Amino acid sequence: MRRIFALAALVALTLGLIAPSLVSAQTGTPAADSTGSFGVPLGTAVSYIGSDGAEVGSITVSSITDPFDGFDQSSAPQRGYHYALAEVTITNTSTRPFEVNPGAFMAVDSDGFVAQQPYITFTDPSQTALEYTDALAPGDSLTGVIPYSLFGGATIDGLLYSPSYDRVVTVLDLRTAPVEIGTTVSILNTSGAETAQVVVNSVTAPFEGYDASSAPPRGGTYVAVEVTVTNTGASVLSVSPSDFWVIDADGFVLSSSYVTRTDTTVPDYDYIDLNPGDSQHGILVYQIYEDVPIARIAYGDGYTTINVVADVSASSSMGAPVTTAPPVATAAATTAAVSEATIAADVASSPECAGVVDWGLDLVDRIGKAAELTAPFQTADASTLDPATVRDVATQLRTMGDEQAASNPPAAATELNTIMTEQFYYALADSVDQIAGALEQNNAAAALAGQMAAQDVTKVFDEGGLYDVATQALTTACPNEVDQLDAQAGS
Repeated sequence: MRRIFALAALVALTLGLIAPSLVSAQTGTPAADSTGSFGVPLGTAVSYIGSDGAEVGSITVSSITDPFDGFDQSSAPQRGYHYALAEVTITNTSTRPFEVNPGAFMAVDSDGFVAQQPYITFTDPSQTALEYTDALAPGDSLTGVIPYSLFGGATIDGLLYSPSYDRVVTVLDLRTAPVEIGTTVSILNTSGAETAQVVVNSVTAPFEGYDASSAPPRGGTYVAVEVTVTNTGASVLSVSPSDFWVIDADGFVLSSSYVTRTDTTVPDYDYIDLNPGDSQHGILVYQIYEDVPIARIAYGDGYTTINVVADVSASSSMGAPVTTAPPVATAAATTAAVSEATIAADVASSPECAGVVDWGLDLVDRIGKAAELTAPFQTADASTLDPATVRDVATQLRTMGDEQAASNPPAAATELNTIMTEQFYYALADSVDQIAGALEQNNAAAALAGQMAAQDVTKVFDEGGLYDVATQALTTACPNEVDQLDAQAGS
């Protein structure tokens, strides 16, 4: 399937995620950050997931006091620093006790540095520090404050719970915007000067370009992360695959896997020293468990610094099987493709193809609007959704179906237009209406049925399905126009 038409599958999969969030809202259980959606505000109960996929506990950061001045002068901050205080509650929602270690809560400041936890004597005796316990009993909760020492005017951007080397659970995220795939992120040294620039060029999930001898184990798939790191400092920079922290939606840190790739045009990312001005551009492959997508990618040693370099599941390009920003290795080729497609389009494939480019660009624009429409379902707390909101989404989807039906497709695109109208927009609107009705009746079973109906809608985009067959037929009938459409939509 051509890249431009994969955008429709992107939106279908995104919309398919609406229903699970709504079902969570009906149960009254705190919604886990299972989708890896952007932002975790104060007061959010975040699920702590065990290795078996079940919830172990929930963690809530209820407040941040910054600056915090309620300390005895005997424990004043060192020169150039100030204190901040986080109030945290951790609850055991499982059937087994587990350890709570306050030192496992890492505060990351606005410059990407991990803030240290100082020892403070509080002037207010009612201030209770979060205490270590080796066995928090099932059903019990523990609440306390954790102090942090911040340099200069830095503020807390987020809190991470990392009880072991393979766990980084985001329990607070106060950033104002996600880091999109393809964004250049500056990495600072302790003096505040830029020492490197990091770009996550693309994320391919699932990644299937491996030799059969390197197939993933049962129950897992691969994801390929294409990155570029540039030394912008004045000294040698040692880089390695371990600098990247790929974190899934359950808060597990993934380890890079050695995989024999069938296409090595972009080399493996390796352990090397970069001289000032030099870059390394390469690919890292990770094993993920099926149905647990990547949430974010960070860069740093995890002890002194950890910088988010891509909020994968919050990126606007996320959702299709292949998620990319323009890869560095192919940026020049993309420009050349635009020029070649423009030349080719001067020769019409056939009279039935007249208007395919304009119609296709309109289709892509509408798909983008559908993605924007459903974005709040990925970022909002599910408990804040109400039936009226969901019903309004269904109405807008149906309106998009009306617009698609009236889009006057060229003869070669008539079948594809009908599929988008009836099998996507109208069908999905009906499913979302079904979910809204279930919410109005507080009927979890009916909401689940609506969820399944929404998921069934997305099957139209399966390989070999109606949409795939129609787009391939259009490509065969109108190759010049589809080439131009690919180039213009991707430029």
